[in-house]
Amino acid sequence: MTETEQPAVIEGTVDRLIYIGPNGHTVALLDSGSAPAPIVIIGPEPSIPLAGVQPGEYLRLEGRWSQHPRHGPQLRVTVCERVWPAAIQTIRRYLGSGLIRGIGAKIAASIVGKFGDQSLKVIDAEPDRLLNVHLIGPERLRKIKEAWTGQKNVHELMALLASLGLPATLALQIHQAFGQDSLTVVREDPYRLIDEVKGFGFLRADKIALASGVPERSEERIRAALLYVLDDQTYARGHCHISQKVLFHNTARVLRLSDELIRRAAPVLDVLRADGRIVIEDLPGPANTLRRAVSPRRLHQAEVTLADHARRLLQTPSRIAPRVRNAPQDSREAAQLHRSQQQAVHMALTSTLSVLTGGPGCGKTFTVRVIVERARAANLRLALAAPTGRAAKRLAQATGLPATTVHRLLRDRAADNDVLFDPDDLTGTDLIVVDEASMLDTHLASKLFKAVPDGAHLLLVGDIDQLPSIGPGRVLADLLAVLEVPRVRLTQIFRQAEGSPIITNAHAVRHGRRPATAEGVFHFLRMGHPREIADTIVGLVAERLPNYYGAKPLTDIQVLSPGRRTEVGTEELNTRLRDRLNPAHESKPERADANRLFRLGDRITTVTNNYDKGSAGIFNGSLGTVTAIDHEAGTLTVSIENEAIPYDFNELDQLLHAYAITVHRSQGSEYPIVVMPLTTSHSNMLERNLLYTAITRAQRAVVLVGQDEALTRALETARAWQRSTALTHRIAYSNGHADTSGQLSFAG
Repeated sequence: MTETEQPAVIEGTVDRLIYIGPNGHTVALLDSGSAPAPIVIIGPEPSIPLAGVQPGEYLRLEGRWSQHPRHGPQLRVTVCERVWPAAIQTIRRYLGSGLIRGIGAKIAASIVGKFGDQSLKVIDAEPDRLLNVHLIGPERLRKIKEAWTGQKNVHELMALLASLGLPATLALQIHQAFGQDSLTVVREDPYRLIDEVKGFGFLRADKIALASGVPERSEERIRAALLYVLDDQTYARGHCHISQKVLFHNTARVLRLSDELIRRAAPVLDVLRADGRIVIEDLPGPANTLRRAVSPRRLHQAEVTLADHARRLLQTPSRIAPRVRNAPQDSREAAQLHRSQQQAVHMALTSTLSVLTGGPGCGKTFTVRVIVERARAANLRLALAAPTGRAAKRLAQATGLPATTVHRLLRDRAADNDVLFDPDDLTGTDLIVVDEASMLDTHLASKLFKAVPDGAHLLLVGDIDQLPSIGPGRVLADLLAVLEVPRVRLTQIFRQAEGSPIITNAHAVRHGRRPATAEGVFHFLRMGHPREIADTIVGLVAERLPNYYGAKPLTDIQVLSPGRRTEVGTEELNTRLRDRLNPAHESKPERADANRLFRLGDRITTVTNNYDKGSAGIFNGSLGTVTAIDHEAGTLTVSIENEAIPYDFNELDQLLHAYAITVHRSQGSEYPIVVMPLTTSHSNMLERNLLYTAITRAQRAVVLVGQDEALTRALETARAWQRSTALTHRIAYSNGHADTSGQLSFAG
């Protein structure tokens, strides 16, 4: 690529967005009105001048021309200014692009027909005059005013953020959180952004604060840094607490101040404790030592509540055991059970709290089915649940009974009169079965255990060798460290599973052994450079695997990556797979949101539970397809299980592209074919249980693509995702036993 020395200044309308990178790097087409074809414009890092631009915006650009060997002339933009177009035709296109909610192509034509080249000035300074335009009434006028004011606010925010070297795309999230107060918050209280704007961490807020004159050693800054480090170590990394020593050390590193200065700031920590933001306590460490630990208050309360109710369940007599003993039994069913499965059935129906664990092919599903059948024979009232919607659906298919997410199971009737289960219902429930229990984090498990009535039974079913929860804690592992918790681990691989290379290799990986290739079922394609790996994965999903298996790329093949970033992370793979499987076309509307571009036909997944969506709520992990994008209405519609679910443009942070997802996000789901990149660029994530989890998601075939060194590193790393938790200690302590040395894990 060659670049001329002559700078260029051009104006025009953004015709289409071609690419949006994870950091806001943008490639778009600009219609200048004079060139014979749209001009390719590029907003490169580090300044990322085009970040956040939308189709329809009118821009004045400064930059330098470059010549790409394949794509021809391109303008590499250095300065981007959003301006109002002057020509009537351009104004009509600008207003009709969908940038301003409430104005579509037809109304744009009416406005320009009424006010001509003064249209934008009227909207800005005299918006009430729009009531004289056909099709505009009071309600539509209100929407137009809000959208116009919001757009101006966002553009001012973009300019402010760009001046500080921060991604302009953050302006939209800030505006969604604070509305018309956005600029005031950014300038006067930037540390609020950390708690109230998704993706706005301490480092970005701190950059704004320092530029606004906040002293480097101020109490306000140290307070924000302490909370940031605590949040990063708990909610972001899965710990339930962090040692005070590590908290001070990491805070000093973040602030680039000395450890000693931070230690002198200990009074700030005392203020946070007095304000109820944190809890400071002594917890047992190695060799019966005590360690000063710091927790976010909500997380501490959740762990304490979980421990109290775990103890309650262990100590409360069963109210259903006599009914189960007197219920009829199916002798054919008993004959099919292995001895360990029989023990599991007996345990679940006689113990108020119990755990059933085991790997793939060991009969967990069949055992749960028998437990459910025995419970129904005894006329017990059942509740079946799992942490995600997809896992709940699989549980329902396995048992033949309705199942729901744990969130919905616990939902309060006061919030929704139409919920499937609520606390009043659980009061009469006899047996609660929760599948995929390794996904339960401390907060969710706390609510679950608290809702179980006295004398009822709670059975947790899960694979202890899979990844732990995304949220803080390692609930299943910590419960199994309590000797009083009844448990059965199924280890016998049954005949129908013995011949499955996927199951055989999953167990091999669990023990640190290399998986064996098997024609048509298990493949390892060895290659070195991440770019080559990414190219191969795109080719596999788009052509080779569909041709070989007769599979559909968008429904039968799932790419699972260890992480989000790097050339083989989900962000880059999603962009490349989307452009191959669902390429841009003038017939496919698009919507840019932050650093992502949604296109008609995109495969997406939901990342939150939203009970207000659809006929029965939408759950985290649901897969769907973008079926409509309406810029005038400001909505994007997703088809999920044949139901059209509209999302407002300000709700798009609830969606992710799902051509490639992380292994963590795949838990509780299964896919016909799994493709997984393996590179040392994900070295911090390459662990045995991550690879094991990915393999066990596949039903028909697994294709590993990458470096032999990365596979070896994953097999040799068995840290079991050490997390600083105190659940085991708290359960023992609540029974008067404080000696739990060796049962706690600490981060540093």
